[in-house]
Amino acid sequence: MKEITAVNNPLIQYLRTLHKSKNRYQNQQFLVEGWHLVEKALQEQVVLQIFILADQWQKYQKKISKTIKIVVVTQAIIKKISQEVSSQGIIALCQFKVIKEPNPNNLLLLDNIQDPSNLGAILRSCSAFGIKKIFLSFDSVDLYNHKVINASQGAIFNINLEYHDLMSLVEKLKSESYYIYGTFLHQTKRPKTLETIRFKTKNAIIFGNEGQGINQQLRNLIDENFLIKTTNNVESLNLATSVAITIYSLFITNKLA
Repeated sequence: MKEITAVNNPLIQYLRTLHKSKNRYQNQQFLVEGWHLVEKALQEQVVLQIFILADQWQKYQKKISKTIKIVVVTQAIIKKISQEVSSQGIIALCQFKVIKEPNPNNLLLLDNIQDPSNLGAILRSCSAFGIKKIFLSFDSVDLYNHKVINASQGAIFNINLEYHDLMSLVEKLKSESYYIYGTFLHQTKRPKTLETIRFKTKNAIIFGNEGQGINQQLRNLIDENFLIKTTNNVESLNLATSVAITIYSLFITNKLA
């Protein structure tokens, strides 16, 4: 265990640079805040160092392996490196976790998702309902944005997420016998409703941008379009809610099969 009291310490200055996406990817490192997320990161063995207030160290030291590097810092330093309005006084420096495994039978594809809270909530739903792999278009929000991490409530560590060109990906998935689903309103053929869909053995479901939906090029590659039936009181659902309802439907379909 070591102690840092100077706000201008080079290590503290480095942690500040990780607030920017380009620096996170350049160094393959990111920050998580609060005991819940730090504990999840410890379980996944991605924690490099923990920066913690003295009183919080007394509280959590028995729960942290002695192999983890601990740095006791001041309130001023926590305020400097935190991205929260009110910090819990414990922040972990983590390394990116690279998961390399074959694609599972059920995939989620997200096209140009911009709201970090939406992505975090989607990760949480995917963790709950058994979606283990997500593909994001290159123009989507950064997975390691602190708002994504917080909204995921630790699910970020359970999901294999990869950025990819979705056009080439969909064509590849089709060649591998994946059935491609999407959801959008405007087309000549009337879409099915979700409850009438009978999912296949291998499914890839595409959701689009919060405001514009799925881009037209991707729409042309979709095998089946569907809508989630609602009352007339609501024109459309929030993206994260739509994803949760859809993958829950897939989850219970597979459970009952």
